[in-house]
Order: sequence, then C-alpha cells, then structure tokens
Amino acid sequence: MCIRDRLRQELEVEKATQCVKYIIKQAEKVGCNVVKMLEQEANTPKLRKIAIKKTNIEEVKNEITELEKLLQTESTQEVVEVLVENYQRIIEYYSAMGDGQFNIYLKKMKQLLKKEDILRADK
Repeated sequence: MCIRDRLRQELEVEKATQCVKYIIKQAEKVGCNVVKMLEQEANTPKLRKIAIKKTNIEEVKNEITELEKLLQTESTQEVVEVLVENYQRIIEYYSAMGDGQFNIYLKKMKQLLKKEDILRADK
C-alpha cells in the first residue's frame, strides 16, 4: 500500500469517527443514552442464545429426572437446591430457544417450592 492510500484510509477512518461522535452528540441532545443502548445491544438475547446452545440439554434433563427420584426418598436442602438450579437452566434454555417446554419446568419448580416438607428440609 502506498503512502497516498494509507493517508486516504486514515482520513476516511478519522472522518468516520468524527461522524459517529457527531451522531452520538446529537442523539444525546434529544435524550438518547447511546452508551446505555450500546451496552444493552451487547447483551442481547442473541449472544445469550449462542451461549445457551452449548448447554447439553439432555444431560440436564437426565439430572433433573434423577434428582426428582432422589427427592422422593431424600428431601435435603442440597437436593432441592441442585434441582432448582437445573430447573432454572432448562427454563432458560427452552425460553431462549423460543420453545414452550420451559412452561413444564417452570410449573415443576413452582410446585416444588410450594411443598411444605421441601421448605422445611434440613432446618
């Protein structure tokens, strides 16, 4: 790349930066919090969805099944906590995928937390 091309590229970048700064300044004048908007955009459900896709949902389902069986004989705080954590994981997974199955696990978690014997576990 010759000097003239590099200089043109630097000027284009500088102009683009100035343009973005100008747009941000004008947006802030009318009450937009551009920094907050950008932070929210960075934490979009799209990024969470990508991370959640890496969850091995079959393992989570199997662990839930085992914990539900264990809970019938061993109603300890530890079992309840791990089961609730897994319910949360599977609810988050199905919710992010737009799959209505999250309602099944949400209902199970609510039922679990309503049980008096569960609430008294390990007290």
